[in-house]
Amino acid sequence: MSSKMNDIVPIESVPNPENTFHEYGIVSNFLRINGQTTEQQIVFKNQRFVASLDQRYMVLPNEDVEKQLSELAKKLNMTVMEIPSAKWYRKTKDGGLENITKYGVPTKYAGIIQNPEPFEMPDGSKVNLGLAVKNSIDGAWALSASAFTFRHICQNMMIHLSKQKFTNGKYVSLENSNLSKLHDMQVMQVANGVKKHTRSLDLDKVAEVLSVVYDEGKKYIETYKLLAEQKMTQQLGLDIANSMPKWVMDHEPVKEIIQIDTKEKSVKTDTTATKWKAFQSLTEALTHNGRKFDTTLMAYAKLDRIMTPI
Repeated sequence: MSSKMNDIVPIESVPNPENTFHEYGIVSNFLRINGQTTEQQIVFKNQRFVASLDQRYMVLPNEDVEKQLSELAKKLNMTVMEIPSAKWYRKTKDGGLENITKYGVPTKYAGIIQNPEPFEMPDGSKVNLGLAVKNSIDGAWALSASAFTFRHICQNMMIHLSKQKFTNGKYVSLENSNLSKLHDMQVMQVANGVKKHTRSLDLDKVAEVLSVVYDEGKKYIETYKLLAEQKMTQQLGLDIANSMPKWVMDHEPVKEIIQIDTKEKSVKTDTTATKWKAFQSLTEALTHNGRKFDTTLMAYAKLDRIMTPI
């Protein structure tokens, strides 16, 4: 027998029924190598690869979160919001958003609930405040929520990802987090509000935690009002130009405020424009011109840290 044949390691799979949901096409198997079952589980959806995760990770199907979103919204005196269509995400049945991975399967989900009473901005526009209730089956997101705002006049939305809040049994604020850090949390258990055996959410528990996230999200409305009173600075324009993708900076409303001269390798900022106007131009580019799910959300997080550092 050749040495190459001897190098072949026998790999088997062992069913993991606790994290298998046939009704949603979700299957989890433990890896068995050389006859020994490992502590690694491989998750599939619709027979397509999702992720390789630690054995402690508990799968909470996105479909279960979506099914109970309306009831959760009622407990918070909110309503489920159907967001506008965009190329960088796929809309779900309830109007939420989900990604599609390179393997052709959705793994991340965000359902939007909002306070139906809008806040009025200094320019007369209406902004609704709510929560992006997020979950994933690939270990990137635990059941969590982020502040979400929606400006009706131009359908701009903003997900404040850099202030991610997880409901891991207690209230946790992760300042200046990003998608890379979130991915590192793949072994985080799903919220204590998930009943392991009944596989259903304790909506009262989840609503209690999410209400805290919403109350903190009110700070963004006050921050927006401050942005309307402040002018852009050359340094802020430079920070934005160095952080945003090219397709954001090429958006015409953005170019009216922040101009990049590639030949001179310089940035010129209209310092007569308000930060609120610049913020809306940038969120317009992100909302309507987003490219890929993760890179667009990463750009949202960067803009969040630069312009709304609360």
